[in-house]
Order: sequence, then C-alpha cells, then structure tokens
Amino acid sequence: MVDMYHFYIRQAQYRKHRPSQAAIEENPRRALLKFAGQAILREVHEKNRRWTWAYFKERRDDRKKYVSLYKTKLIVPTQSATVGSVCHPLHYDLFLTVTWFLGSK
Repeated sequence: MVDMYHFYIRQAQYRKHRPSQAAIEENPRRALLKFAGQAILREVHEKNRRWTWAYFKERRDDRKKYVSLYKTKLIVPTQSATVGSVCHPLHYDLFLTVTWFLGSK
C-alpha cells in the first residue's frame, strides 16, 4: 500500500513535464531526453531553493504565523472556524516539509 502511494506521488511529480504524445511520435529519443533533463533540472533548482535565505525567511514567517493562529484558536474557540481556514494551509505545508525532511534522512 505504501509502495503504491510512493509510486503515485512520483508519477504526479513528473506528470506535468511529460512530453506530449505528438512529440514522442515525432522524435521519441529527443522528447524523452528533454523530459529527463527538465525533470532533473527542476529537482536541482528546488533543492537549491530550499537552502536560500529567502526560503528560510519564508518558512520562519509561516511558522510564526501558524503558531500565533494556533494560539488564537486555542484561546478563542468561537473564532476557530475563521482561524482554522487560515491555519489549515499553513499546517498542511509545515506537515509536508517535516515529512520531506524526515524522509530524506
């Protein structure tokens, strides 16, 4: 089950870079080589972006915003629906980052 999930995630990650059927029929070697190059470059750029100061600042700001919203949600339960709608995307993004970090070790 977990293997199928990882397979699906990997497929979805590269799906938008896949060459069209027309490009594959025209010149399959060139289309697939270009696809492989673009996929590798995108991963390299993403890895490098995660080690920039701007990305660290963005993550820090997201964490601070999440903590303050979560505290507000705990203190004032009547506004939890409003705070929850803002807090949920931040929670999901932080969860994905932690999952990625723990999975990369």
